[in-house]
Amino acid sequence: MMFLLSNIIIIFLINTFPSMQQIKSLERFSRRVEFHISKVEELRESHIRLRRLRDGAMNMMRAYEMSRVSSREARHSLMSRNKKEMESYMGQFYITMKGTFGLSRTDPCVVTVQYGRQRWQPRGRIDNDGQQSWEASETTLQPLVSDLMEIKVMEQKGLMSQVSVGEVTCDPAQLLRVLPQNLALDVNTLGTIRLAFHITWMCVVRYGKHILYRTVEHGATW
Repeated sequence: MMFLLSNIIIIFLINTFPSMQQIKSLERFSRRVEFHISKVEELRESHIRLRRLRDGAMNMMRAYEMSRVSSREARHSLMSRNKKEMESYMGQFYITMKGTFGLSRTDPCVVTVQYGRQRWQPRGRIDNDGQQSWEASETTLQPLVSDLMEIKVMEQKGLMSQVSVGEVTCDPAQLLRVLPQNLALDVNTLGTIRLAFHITWMCVVRYGKHILYRTVEHGATW
C-alpha cells in the first residue's frame, strides 16, 4: 500500500513538471520517499511484534497478580516509545480555518480542536454583512496513531459566558490524502451548522517538504 502511494505521488509530480532537471530532482526525492517508507514498514513490523508481546504479557499477568502494576507500567512504556517513533514518521497536518456555515448571529465564535495533547482554538466573528474574520486561523498538528480529533463550537456571550453550538469527532484517517482537501464537518445533529477547513497532509516533512508542497499545490484545482 505504501509503495503504491509512493508511485502515485511520483507519477503525479512527473506529469506536472516534465523538464529533465525536475525529473532528476524528483527521482532523488523518490529515493528519499522509498527510504522513508522502508522505515515506516520497519516500525510497522516492530509494532506488530510488540503488540503480540503485549498480548502475551497480558496473559502472563493473569497468572502473576502480585506483579500487575509493574508489568503494566513496563508494557505501557514500551508501547509508548514505539508509538512516538511511528508518529515521528507520519508527517504533519497543515490546517486553515475557512469559516462556519449556518450561523447567522454576530456573537463571537470559538472553535476548540483537541487532538491528543495538541490544542487549537481559532476565534471568529460574523459581521453584519456576512463576512467572517478569524484569529489564529492556521495551525500545524502532528498526526497521532490512536487519537481522534474532538471539535467543539461555542458562542461567546459576554465576557465570561459561553453557549454550546455543537461538537463533532473527526477520524484523522480521512485527512491522510495525497492532495490538499477542503473538509466540511456538521457540528449539530440537524446538520444545519458546519465548519469548513482546508487541510494539507505533508507525509514526508524531513525530506523535500517545500518541493512536495509546491508540486501538490500546482497540480490541485478547486
